Amino acid sequence: MGRLTPLESQVYNDGERFIPGVTHNLPELVRHRSSYELYKELIAADLAGSERSEPVTIVDLGSGAGWGVAILATIPGVHVTGVDVSAEAVKYAEEEHGAANITFEVHDLAKYVPDMPTFDYVVSRGALEHVVDGLNLAAGAKWRERLIIDVPYDEAYDENHHHELIHIKEEHFEAYESPSFFYEGMDGAIGLAVGDVEDCNMIGCVCSREGLPLLADVIAFPRAPWAPGENEASELYAWKRKRNSFFRRLRRFLRGKR
Repeated sequence: MGRLTPLESQVYNDGERFIPGVTHNLPELVRHRSSYELYKELIAADLAGSERSEPVTIVDLGSGAGWGVAILATIPGVHVTGVDVSAEAVKYAEEEHGAANITFEVHDLAKYVPDMPTFDYVVSRGALEHVVDGLNLAAGAKWRERLIIDVPYDEAYDENHHHELIHIKEEHFEAYESPSFFYEGMDGAIGLAVGDVEDCNMIGCVCSREGLPLLADVIAFPRAPWAPGENEASELYAWKRKRNSFFRRLRRFLRGKR
């Protein structure tokens, strides 16, 4: 990772927020994108053929830099709200991903969720582990169609000092009604059992309203990792290298002026 702008540094937060093409590496992008593509496909399948006069509402709890919100916003007929505790992350998200069907808001999830409005879909990716009692908090989120979340699976105490919740396993979802679990490996592959993926990294949970098909009846598993298009990854990280090179040249120039 090269030099970050002041705003990017605040968003990055010692590695806890991911900015594609700016922070982290391609494998990290694949893992994050694989999760959001699963969310997108499941919601899009629910909406296929439906006719609604009002937009379908989605909220992303802990939306960070906003790129996951932007992915979900490509589903036709939706309005997506991203909620994050960081004003800097929300500012960055608005600048990078603002759109007519996207809203970003600054909220502390611990205070927001108990009194939140009802959305059709509530999603969260790698955020609830940062909140004290975050799993039980999200179990009380207000949704009409589905609740879709994932968090680190059985993470050890010393793996990430930013995380309030560790060693999360299936038994910690007892507050969730009829959960369907999925698991993501370090390579971004997703399966319905821990043994379906290599080096399990995340555990996910889907709760659905009565009458909706279960996760396994909508999505084919095991699910291959998301893969960038032929030029997508190279262009994304080539831009990153060019930007870092610019900062290096600028620093050398400024040193020479002293």
